[in-house]
Parts: sequence; C-alpha cells; structure tokens
Amino acid sequence: MSEYLVLIYEDENAYATADQATMQQVMSAHQAFGAKHGPALRGSNALQPTTTATSIRRDSAGQTVVTDGPCPIMTFD
Repeated sequence: MSEYLVLIYEDENAYATADQATMQQVMSAHQAFGAKHGPALRGSNALQPTTTATSIRRDSAGQTVVTDGPCPIMTFD
C-alpha cells in the first residue's frame, strides 16, 4: 500500500496574533481530521517556524549553497 507525506502549510504570522478562540478553532479542525482519518495516519508532528529553517539554493554561479540562518555554511560543487 502506498504511503504519502502531507504537509499543511499555514501562515505562521497569523498564529502569532491569533486570539484564543481562533487557536481553539484551528486545533479543533486538526483534531477532527485526526479522528476521521486516524486509522490511515502513521504519525504527525508540527514543523518548526520558518525562522529556524535551513535553505538550499543555487547561487549565481550555479553552485548549491546551504544557508542556516543569516550566513552560508557550506557550498557544494
């Protein structure tokens, strides 16, 4: 049987200013999804905020640059 990874992208800035009622509505929706699809789920985890992200990009010379925070930490040929 095939398995799939589902990522739910939401505007994390909206959560920073959301009131308690909005957060409860979001959590209720997530819980309802889990209850409905529980037998098919293999796990779930929240992602860290984008401020903690590591980015992988190609620079102007075509090299791959890994950036962890504000400065490049590694370049691949």
